[in-house]
Amino acid sequence: MLIALLLAAAEPSACPMPRLDFQAAKDMSLADRARFTRNFRIAIEQACADGMFKTEPLVDERSYEKDLIYVMTAAEANITSIYFGPSAAPPATLMEVPLGPGRQVPAVEDFREAIHCWIKGATPEEEEKAGRCLPD
Repeated sequence: MLIALLLAAAEPSACPMPRLDFQAAKDMSLADRARFTRNFRIAIEQACADGMFKTEPLVDERSYEKDLIYVMTAAEANITSIYFGPSAAPPATLMEVPLGPGRQVPAVEDFREAIHCWIKGATPEEEEKAGRCLPD
């Protein structure tokens, strides 16, 4: 029994958490970065449980580093968005987060929506009626 538990604990996660680079989000406090990381980890675990990463990885395969997402604050953004930046140096998966004065670290639901929009996208009807997955 103990050996089985140890082996299970040693197995890699089916959907590992990518590293997050906060260098472009210097205005985030350490407490906000910890809350950000916790909420993002929970969203990844939920998306993994839903099978969202079966056909598409979270970090774009064209990214130079396959396990890294660069986090950037974008006070003018209306939603959290994940996308591939081909002109980033080097090419990378990026996440823009609407943080600024009076704004909170995104909730788990906000990250789930960002993951959904990045992996699956919205239907034309969702975009038209609700503006789903359409950043300003």
